[in-house]
Amino acid sequence: MPWFNSRKSTSPAEAQTSLDGIRSMAWPAFETLVVEAFRQRGYQVEVTGHGGLDGDVDLILRKDGRTELVQCKQWKTRQVHVATVQELWGLVKHHKADAMKIVSAGTFSADAGKFAHGKAIELIDGEHLLELVRDVDVPQPTRSDAATPAPAATANATAPVCPRCGSAMFKRFNRATNQMYWGCTNYPGCKGAKPL
Repeated sequence: MPWFNSRKSTSPAEAQTSLDGIRSMAWPAFETLVVEAFRQRGYQVEVTGHGGLDGDVDLILRKDGRTELVQCKQWKTRQVHVATVQELWGLVKHHKADAMKIVSAGTFSADAGKFAHGKAIELIDGEHLLELVRDVDVPQPTRSDAATPAPAATANATAPVCPRCGSAMFKRFNRATNQMYWGCTNYPGCKGAKPL
């Protein structure tokens, strides 16, 4: 269960005024808000459709010949630890990107900050996230938008099921082997894995 209030969903306009508002947003609205924040700063934004799952990239940004990866998450804990930052840093090499942005509605541990120092990693904590999204003009969905399936649903339909528990799987990065693999969404409760 996420640490933010998941019972009351907040609209993007309401969320732009407080961290509690951001934390209580439904995932699709949260992702839309972050996407628009980067678009309105001149980035071309590709949504990967992984639906906010840990261990993979949510957005790919392109601007001025550079490619930057983004994981925009409503973290399940208030603080993002160094192991998460290390795992995501490995994706930069895998995707042949120039940099990584990790967006959190919470904070980052001191060790995470030390690891990121001197690397092409931007840690965007809750306070900086609020600055990023505060003045974003979020388009309102139209009837045709509502009838179109979300990219995440389409992408996740192609993911395999866990051989141990039958749950959905998502792409993860193994720091020891520098390889991507399918991992169970119920990790660490289930350690089911498959090669890509």
